[in-house]
Amino acid sequence: MNNMFEVWQNFNKQQSSLKGPMAQEWMNKINQSSKIWASESYPKGEYWKYLKFDDLSQTKLQPALAQGGNSIEVSENRIDIQINDFSGLTEFKPVNLPEGLKIYGHQEVMESDELTQKLLSMIKKSPEENKLSEVNYSFMGLGLFIEVADKKIVDQEIYISFDLNSLSAKDVFAPFSTQILVGEQSQATVFVEVKSDNFAGFSNIRFDATVKKAAQLNMYSKEKGGAFSRTMFHNFVDVERDALFNFFDLTLPGQWSRHNTVASLLDNNAEARLNGIYLNDNDYFCDHHTEIRHLKEHTESSQDYKGILSDSAHAVFNGKVFIEKMAKKSNSEQLNKNLMLSKKSEIDTKPELQIYNDDVKAAHGATIGKIDEEQLFYLQSRGYSKKEAWRSLAKAFVYDSLEDRPQSVRDFFEKDISASLEQFKEL
Repeated sequence: MNNMFEVWQNFNKQQSSLKGPMAQEWMNKINQSSKIWASESYPKGEYWKYLKFDDLSQTKLQPALAQGGNSIEVSENRIDIQINDFSGLTEFKPVNLPEGLKIYGHQEVMESDELTQKLLSMIKKSPEENKLSEVNYSFMGLGLFIEVADKKIVDQEIYISFDLNSLSAKDVFAPFSTQILVGEQSQATVFVEVKSDNFAGFSNIRFDATVKKAAQLNMYSKEKGGAFSRTMFHNFVDVERDALFNFFDLTLPGQWSRHNTVASLLDNNAEARLNGIYLNDNDYFCDHHTEIRHLKEHTESSQDYKGILSDSAHAVFNGKVFIEKMAKKSNSEQLNKNLMLSKKSEIDTKPELQIYNDDVKAAHGATIGKIDEEQLFYLQSRGYSKKEAWRSLAKAFVYDSLEDRPQSVRDFFEKDISASLEQFKEL
């Protein structure tokens, strides 16, 4: 990873100018994390088994140039956060936000000891194998912090858009980190979109969220890749007593992408629901690694991921569930379904349970199949062309995951799913 070290050195000059009691602690964390990638190569081993870093290790990545700044716009129904500057400390012009909701750029956070301390306390320790998520510590000034006060329901949906297409130069490195704190008995809905269909660099995007007691965080993300995009997406969430983390992740075709999601159920009656759809064609690669950690009793989790692969595409799903000794009466379900449209496509799926308490319920499974010929024939007998028939069946395969979702969620996902399948090659 040392081919990115010069990018960090240039950016770190901005961070090292900080003053104040908490500035030193911030810099200590930054300098500690920088040692990881100044001295180590790209990660290897089982956790990264299928992801080839050869192209990155041979690429001299360059820093992003300033691109027009970031912005927040507030309307009656939604809050739009636009991120298209990955070159300097993140800041926003002041806006009038709903009562109980605060959104800070890291520039503002770093100028406040109280906010800095709160942010640092939220950053989760990633799995030992995932050094790339820790790299983002060293670019901590590139980021935003969303805070919802206790006993506050945020009616407006929050949309965060990462416009990597604004970075027109080749081999740009674009890291960014976001912290979301949902206070006790509060609720927020966050939509995340990564636009990289015309991006020719490497993005490393990280989220850390804490869902406090009896709170709820709904998070919906989608990544729109392209022929030269390389995207890393990390999501680490702590879920406290009686709280819910509800997550849905859509990955659309791109050169390669890796999504890591870790949800820790910290106390009784905490719950995590993870859902995902991945679509891939050409010779592209996508990889989803999930972990749910049941740490206390009466915790609940579910995972339901579906993939459709065409041409020579390759996908990976590795879903882990840990049920610790103290987590009796916990319940976990995990399922991965895949629809293969081509004999050349490949899926490596590994749902995994690690259970250290016998007094639990846990189930997992995976399926791999192709378009049902009888269903295909039936639709064609009703006037569908073969192309229309198999695309209708493919849509039905994934759309049922969205069936009971709010209309804003369906609008966020369905159009892009349909557009991607329209680009898939004939059977």
